Amino acid sequence: MKGAKGETKAQLQRELSALRRRVARMERPARARKGAGQGKAKAERDLRERVKELTCLYGLQRLGKRCGNSLDRLLQGIAELLPPSWQYPEVACARVILNGKRYATAGLRRTRWKQAADIKLDGGKVGAVEVYYRRKMPDSDEGPFLKEERTLIDAIAERTGCILEHLRAEEALRKSENMLRLVLDTIPAFVFWKDRDSVYLGCNRNFSQAIGLGEPENVVGKTDYDIFPDKELAEFYRGWDRRVMEADTPVLHLIEKSYRAPSAGDLWAETNKVPLHDEEGNVTGILGTYEDITDRKRAEEEIRRANRELQVEHTALEEANTALRTVLSRIEDEKAAIREDILANVDKVLMPILHAMEAEAPPEQKGYVSLLRRNLEEMTSPFVGRLTKAHLSLTPAETQVCNMIRSGLTSKEIAQLRHVSPVTVSGQRERIRRKLGIANKKVNLVTYLHAFESGQDRLGTGGQGSALRT
Repeated sequence: MKGAKGETKAQLQRELSALRRRVARMERPARARKGAGQGKAKAERDLRERVKELTCLYGLQRLGKRCGNSLDRLLQGIAELLPPSWQYPEVACARVILNGKRYATAGLRRTRWKQAADIKLDGGKVGAVEVYYRRKMPDSDEGPFLKEERTLIDAIAERTGCILEHLRAEEALRKSENMLRLVLDTIPAFVFWKDRDSVYLGCNRNFSQAIGLGEPENVVGKTDYDIFPDKELAEFYRGWDRRVMEADTPVLHLIEKSYRAPSAGDLWAETNKVPLHDEEGNVTGILGTYEDITDRKRAEEEIRRANRELQVEHTALEEANTALRTVLSRIEDEKAAIREDILANVDKVLMPILHAMEAEAPPEQKGYVSLLRRNLEEMTSPFVGRLTKAHLSLTPAETQVCNMIRSGLTSKEIAQLRHVSPVTVSGQRERIRRKLGIANKKVNLVTYLHAFESGQDRLGTGGQGSALRT
């Protein structure tokens, strides 16, 4: 659009120069001829009209620059430009219409003496430029209007459409840039781009604030030497820039110690740098992004420290377990030695005494001595312990009855020794069978208990005594 404006301006300047040369030629001494004075007057009038037209077009061009993105100011300014540019400005008024909205000069009065042109955008009508005379003026090429005024109003309408298109494109570009800026400033990453000489062309707000420069525009035009006080760090960054641009190859996932404002402390970053190209594929700079992985690095270091501590604790625990196993083994050895001593004392001291007492005791007391001897033998055997562990539901009395049954005592003998009735002993036997899981089965209780003593938990149905139930 700028090229079109320049071409129009040059064309208008050429026309103005041609008119001036024409007047100059008419002012030179010439042969007397009839009507020379009238021709000069007409040329001067035409020149004045052309000057007004050029002034209007130049004013329109300046108006577009001065009003910027204010559409209302632009259209109101166009309306104000029109009346002075017409043949009879003292009776002229104008208005511009765009999408139903009107911008008019003071004292606008719509009359039948009207000249108008459509404003078009994308091939469709979106408005109009209108000029009115408040009263009747002498007829000319188009009613009271000149043909040059028709050309002018058409040109103004056309240029207004071009300006609107330009403003729309600028608005779309501005929205696109704002969206891009919003995206860059929102993503949780640090973004920057540089030219071929590693001069910063731009960045997002995360990056500019991380290096302590506030807004992105404060970074533009600077180099790493200007930003980072550590010159070795600056040269490190520039060195990677050169490698990427010279090799025309991206560098991805580079873990490096980066820089941020001194008050923020050190920063670990995962950096990516890719080359930028022009339309012909030539490298023109680099685009860089990096992600703050400081927390991740700290977490990894914390995990490594915790693992080292766990390893130390694991080693200490294994050593403690080894020592504990040694102690437990020693305790088991001591328990076994104590058991052997007890068994030896029972066999060598107590059992001979009980055998002598059993031989010399009166008949009515022999049963008690024999029971005492058998119970002592059982105490030194694993039967009672195994029975108690296997059947925790047995009461102490039931366990004692099981031992008497296994020793061959009848229910009557057990009743006499325990000072209870035989019926009570029969009830205890039934409860014992139920708890041992052999109730209502053809299994002899004495045989079952002997089998249990030998380490068997179950009896078959065909063994000796299996059919007996006692």
